[in-house]
Amino acid sequence: TSMSLLKSLLNVLQQQYKCTTRSILIVNSPKAVTMLYNAVYYLMDEYTAKKIQITSEPCNENMDLMISKNQREEKLGGHLPNKDSDFWPPSCPSENFEPVN
Repeated sequence: TSMSLLKSLLNVLQQQYKCTTRSILIVNSPKAVTMLYNAVYYLMDEYTAKKIQITSEPCNENMDLMISKNQREEKLGGHLPNKDSDFWPPSCPSENFEPVN
């Protein structure tokens, strides 16, 4: 069945990439992504599920702990001006990577 296939795929990914991601923060998430995550959440191991945070807001308090406001655009709760063009190549606007608590 498709559910057993999905569970097998998740198990392989979790075993192969268990320690490669510290956390995943999805912002401005549509309801469909949240619903999909809620359906798949119970198929993931607890260690992996705890790393994923989803919010429909442009930023949240956890983002402040992980990413410096000097590295985020205003629309994401940061100090940088919002970028409308010239996305490539990526730029590093500030050398201050430490989150401000």
